[in-house]
Amino acid sequence: MASNSSPRKSGFNDKIMSRPGYGRAGKALKIEANFFELTVPTRLRASQYAVQLFREKRDKGRTVYADVSATELISFNRNCFKALLNKYGSDFGCRLAYNGRSIAYAPTEINRRALGVRFKLTVDGDGNAASSRDRGKSEDVEFILSHAKYLPYEDLFKGRLSTMAASELIACLDVVLAQVAAANHVQVGRSFYNHSNATPLGRRNVTSSAWTGFYQSARLSEKGLLVNMDESFTAFWNRGGQPLSRLIMDANDGQELQCRDNRAIRNVTSKLRGLKVKAMHTGIVYRLHGFSDRGADRITFDSDGRRVSISQYFSDQYNIHLRYGNAPCIKNPSEEGHLSPA
Repeated sequence: MASNSSPRKSGFNDKIMSRPGYGRAGKALKIEANFFELTVPTRLRASQYAVQLFREKRDKGRTVYADVSATELISFNRNCFKALLNKYGSDFGCRLAYNGRSIAYAPTEINRRALGVRFKLTVDGDGNAASSRDRGKSEDVEFILSHAKYLPYEDLFKGRLSTMAASELIACLDVVLAQVAAANHVQVGRSFYNHSNATPLGRRNVTSSAWTGFYQSARLSEKGLLVNMDESFTAFWNRGGQPLSRLIMDANDGQELQCRDNRAIRNVTSKLRGLKVKAMHTGIVYRLHGFSDRGADRITFDSDGRRVSISQYFSDQYNIHLRYGNAPCIKNPSEEGHLSPA
């Protein structure tokens, strides 16, 4: 039933009280923040270069050189670029900072005779310069650098650049700042980690640990350029000492990986892609690329004129009886069609 009576008024004053001194400058306070001043020469005009990294790839039965700078592991790219600078650094005439993909920066222009030239290197499986001990496990890669644009920091300080152009200059500073830290830390994005303070992640998950590190990022403010620094944490898989089957179970929430569980296979692959594993029967080190959709008991191939499964081959050749013959096999990206039991 509706009422026509007016709402009851409160006995208190409903007016919101203003803060004392509202509208006037208060007492100045000194606030400690995790931002530090970054000094850059006002007239600096850095140069940005496009980087192409060519690596041998198998394409329909033939070997071709393909640009893998955007698809290969960043750690591999960086190691290759480091080997490039160690071998051909004097040809460029100045230092270069590389972002691990397809861009490099220099404080001035590099020697123009080095542009468009194919620089050939022989590297190992990790991208480091190959030695005499790496015979049979090394490969040739090639780099090509071409000039992309200039980065005028004077325009940044005078507010002449668009937001997009300003972000490119900030990205350049991030890459340059990362060069020193990345030399003795593991870089993940803008964070850097060291294993010295690693902490195990629980009793069940024995194959990974938490690492402490720091985060750094260049920022533009009204006062000029700043570096934001903060503490950072992440998890890493432990190096060695555990069978791959145990690591896969940890990555799959303690469950065995099943061939029919496509969702779990995709999830575990995203966590372990690029991980180095060692085959105990041969001593060969592979990088994990993915998993097969069938187990070693069901995958067959021709061996000495007869069809055998991977499980049977290991039993005959190495006297090894696979404990997880029904589990997916791991794929090796460097050898087409090469599968190994987990």
